[in-house]
Amino acid sequence: MVVAGDFNTLLDSTDKRGGAPFQSTPAVLEFRRWKDNNGLCLLISKGPKYTWCNNKLGNARTWELLDRAFANSAWISQLPSTTIEVLPHSYSDHAPLLLITELLSPEGRKPFRFERFWFAYPELYEIVDRN
Repeated sequence: MVVAGDFNTLLDSTDKRGGAPFQSTPAVLEFRRWKDNNGLCLLISKGPKYTWCNNKLGNARTWELLDRAFANSAWISQLPSTTIEVLPHSYSDHAPLLLITELLSPEGRKPFRFERFWFAYPELYEIVDRN
């Protein structure tokens, strides 16, 4: 299972830059509890750390990590290379997230397949004798 989106809360003080200091509110504690109770792990993200900005100027600007993706152990064991790419802000104050998955190829050697056209090459017999 993957859960992704704008969670509109922080997990800790490193999720925020600028603005009022981080406070561990009941919403923060509930978010942590929800994550832990569901066995969710934060997926690795590439790109900007902060996904939301209040778009104010100078010292009034605040950056926060509000948009995230989590996965459970079943998902991670099936698709361990899953990552999140944080895309550039465009029309929103939130950055869109792109979920990237790759199926890993099975371990070990691939089965040997003999092609009939190889008989047309005289050196075939030498190669087979050597191996």
